[in-house]
Amino acid sequence: MFLAQTLRRILLPPLILLLVVSDSASAVDAVDLRQAKLAAAYVFNFLKFVEWPATANVEEVDVCFGGAEDIRVALTEAVRDKPAGERRLKVRPVDQAVGYSGCDVLYVDAMSTLKLPSESIEGILTIGDSPTFTSGGGVIR
Repeated sequence: MFLAQTLRRILLPPLILLLVVSDSASAVDAVDLRQAKLAAAYVFNFLKFVEWPATANVEEVDVCFGGAEDIRVALTEAVRDKPAGERRLKVRPVDQAVGYSGCDVLYVDAMSTLKLPSESIEGILTIGDSPTFTSGGGVIR
């Protein structure tokens, strides 16, 4: 009896704390997932209203991501069988070393180390979530 009470006093508080923490962690994950899906929906809807240059690929929009893995995954899943206007979306990650070749759209996460080049990126729609994104040459924040 004494042993059971002692174990209960010792083990119960950490167990309760563990349950509370794990519950709040999954709530945070759910909020993050919802925000990623919402951001992906914004990107998708932006693309439906863009007038692309005559030289652009008429079949496909290449959407590149510097960071924002959660948004990239959400957009990939959302557009699996859904075109943006008359064009299919191809979603892929990009890094500084590879460059922006082939990108029609470039999404740059605020936490990404990928930076826009100082010269303008002609023909690429740039989207970012940093507070200073548009002052650094980005188009949509």
